[in-house]
Amino acid sequence: MKKYITKGRCTKGQVQKYGTHIKKMMEQNNGKITPTDIVEDAKNKESPLHDYFEWDNSEASRKYRLDQAREMLESVMEVVVVNEVETVQRSFFNVKTQNRESVYVTIDTAIKTGSYRTQILSRIINTLKNATTLMELFKQQEK
Repeated sequence: MKKYITKGRCTKGQVQKYGTHIKKMMEQNNGKITPTDIVEDAKNKESPLHDYFEWDNSEASRKYRLDQAREMLESVMEVVVVNEVETVQRSFFNVKTQNRESVYVTIDTAIKTGSYRTQILSRIINTLKNATTLMELFKQQEK
């Protein structure tokens, strides 16, 4: 059985249950799935995915607006000049404060704050490691 882990808000037990169920749904749908498929399945109270979603519409709308705000913060970009070369990067970065609160800061703030800088650099390193692993998997498939 495939082992699933989470980087989100669910527990280890939940993520295993969700991942297994989603994989099963994909197998029943020619290896594909959409968010709509997941929500439709989760509407059934017997679905393993049901407990992941907020079914109270007023609370769901508040959470949706928070997700929209996060998406906005993560999609605003800026032009930065480094060594006379213009590059585009995100304007706001999500970090954890000393008391574990999740906040967004500018790159200037992140550079000046050691713990923020470490968090962002750790994410970059993980992204590069994951990209390298994925490239190796693609190369293996080409053989």
